[in-house]
Amino acid sequence: MVSKVDVFAPPENSYKVLHYITEMIAAALVKQGIQTRLFDSKIASDPMKFIGMVLSDKPDCTFSINGLLPDAEGNFLCDMLGVPHVAYLLNSPQYFFSMVKSPNTIMCCVDQFHVRFLKLFGDTHVLFLPNAAEAGIEYDPAEKRSYDAVMLASYLDPDEARKKWPEKYSSDICQVLDEAAEMTLSRSQISFIEAFSECMKSPVAQKRVDPKDVNYQEVFNDLEDYIRGQDRLEILHAIKDVEIHVFGEGDWEGFTSKTKSKIIPHGSVPFLEVLDIMKQSKVVLNSTPQLKYGGHERFYSSYMCGALPITAQYPFIEQEYQSGESAIYYQPPNWGDVNEQVHHYLENPNERMAIVDKGRHITHEKNTWDNRIRTLLAELPPILDFIGSRGDQDT
Repeated sequence: MVSKVDVFAPPENSYKVLHYITEMIAAALVKQGIQTRLFDSKIASDPMKFIGMVLSDKPDCTFSINGLLPDAEGNFLCDMLGVPHVAYLLNSPQYFFSMVKSPNTIMCCVDQFHVRFLKLFGDTHVLFLPNAAEAGIEYDPAEKRSYDAVMLASYLDPDEARKKWPEKYSSDICQVLDEAAEMTLSRSQISFIEAFSECMKSPVAQKRVDPKDVNYQEVFNDLEDYIRGQDRLEILHAIKDVEIHVFGEGDWEGFTSKTKSKIIPHGSVPFLEVLDIMKQSKVVLNSTPQLKYGGHERFYSSYMCGALPITAQYPFIEQEYQSGESAIYYQPPNWGDVNEQVHHYLENPNERMAIVDKGRHITHEKNTWDNRIRTLLAELPPILDFIGSRGDQDT
């Protein structure tokens, strides 16, 4: 049984979504009766004081978003302290290859494929814990919504990203990346990592590529950036005669000259302001081609804020949100369908809100941070017992 958890906040950044989720998780732990301490990231600037505080009242485990990577010598804090660490990995698995080496790290992934992938490394502790929304979000149904459609995303230029590939990779690897990107964006059930592996088979069999020479973390990063950038731009290009307010970092201003769509660029805003923007929005355009077997917090939060998310039809979310009743999906790569969907649900507000209400009910019942923490607390004890028993054998 878990009774005490120390939660480590991430370093400061302007968007603050990781801080927000960390606070939601800490609050959810408290609701479940767990003794919870939330450590500010600034405390880690004094390592001895930080370690002393943890060990002075030793928790059953520690928790942080995206985990604690090893130091320069490859040592993990949890292994040195002998305290299991729950690493909630919101990003794709290639960023966390090193964590599989830590016997005291428990990885929680937001995508079921990420779980399967990291388990390929052998003796690892990996759980599935998808994104969620805050249960307490409320909105006023009578309040006017100023934005017809919004997208909340950074600008990633796929063409500029693609131009850099020949500088780093052979022509064969560039071809594999091109084929893998097309496969990922055109098929709803394959991850970009699986697509790359599939497209590698032919050049490897023909001995044009030696798989041992590939820097997989780098190629996966580049492929993911490309598909994310391409998907969101295709969605925006598809929508005509509707103002789309885009909030996020990067050169969205420059993109307005490259499209016939009515893009209104804004800068990046903190996540709490994002929630306010959703409450002022009718439609939220959700682009997550890197996340097909999990749900994004933006998808869930849109419902809680009374906005209709329009997203690609991927395997995980369609299990709970039925097309046309509690969700609106487009089929990859038919981005053009989004234009018709946006216009239809803007012109039919009662139909739009009926879908939002059903989606909000499902979200509130099944996909809040309270739900996620109850799941985590149910699955952690046997893993913590195993880690503890192994530690006893080593002493």
